[in-house]
Amino acid sequence: MSMIFLIVCSAAVLFSTLVHCMSSGSNRPSSNRRGLNRDPKIDPDIQKQYVPLLPNWDSQLPEVLEESMKVQSKVRAEDGRESVIDNI
Repeated sequence: MSMIFLIVCSAAVLFSTLVHCMSSGSNRPSSNRRGLNRDPKIDPDIQKQYVPLLPNWDSQLPEVLEESMKVQSKVRAEDGRESVIDNI
């Protein structure tokens, strides 16, 4: 007897949960849904705002090349394997 009562109660709870979930899904307003903005507003002065923040790589390039040559010569002087590789 208690087993049948337990099955009936479980089925009733499951059924009421299903009914509640199905009914609450249809009552949601569509304004809460997240959608894509098909016409985004882009600032025409975006380049003026962000381009000055970029570094001037061209002005730093000679320093980087000079440093690279110094590092290469230092590595070749300290490590004999570099000269062996160059001779091959």
